[in-house]
Amino acid sequence: MKKGLTSVIAIVLTILIINLTYLSAITGSIGNSRMIVYPKVSGGDIETLDKTILVKNVNDVPLNITLVIDKTTDGEKFLELVDSQFVLKAGEERKARFKIHPPAEGTYEGKINVFFTPFDKQLGVVLTSDIVAVAGEEGEENTTGNVISGNIGKVLIFGLGTLILIVILVVLIYLLKKNGVKKGGRINGYKKT
Repeated sequence: MKKGLTSVIAIVLTILIINLTYLSAITGSIGNSRMIVYPKVSGGDIETLDKTILVKNVNDVPLNITLVIDKTTDGEKFLELVDSQFVLKAGEERKARFKIHPPAEGTYEGKINVFFTPFDKQLGVVLTSDIVAVAGEEGEENTTGNVISGNIGKVLIFGLGTLILIVILVVLIYLLKKNGVKKGGRINGYKKT
């Protein structure tokens, strides 16, 4: 039974170490995570605004960067990507361009997802920039300049993987002890009383 338990613990520890390598994998960073703009309306025409999202590669490896308009929002109605895909070398940053053009007066909310994907098939990360366009009203443009970084998904995957491994370990220990009792009623050479 000790050999079986030792083998199970060794396997669990190996899987935990593999999970730790994913935890320290790719991170992403964008400069403006939220933007509120007020396109002007003149004679029925709505102004088209040219804007950017600052994308930073803070990793030691080059990354594929892909921008995608989130289909679960109004984004496809008023957003147009100019720079939808490019490569950033390690430590490099770039302003990804896009256009804002609401079709009519009103408030539109959309999201642009920024995918950071390594070339070596490691897990990447996705960050989102929220864009709100209020056409036909006057207001002061507000662009959040905070840098948002993320590898939260990897932390969640690591935590979930660890929890599953702990449950498996407890179940295997229980089964090994139960199996030891069934074989002659002995555990480690002593008869169960």
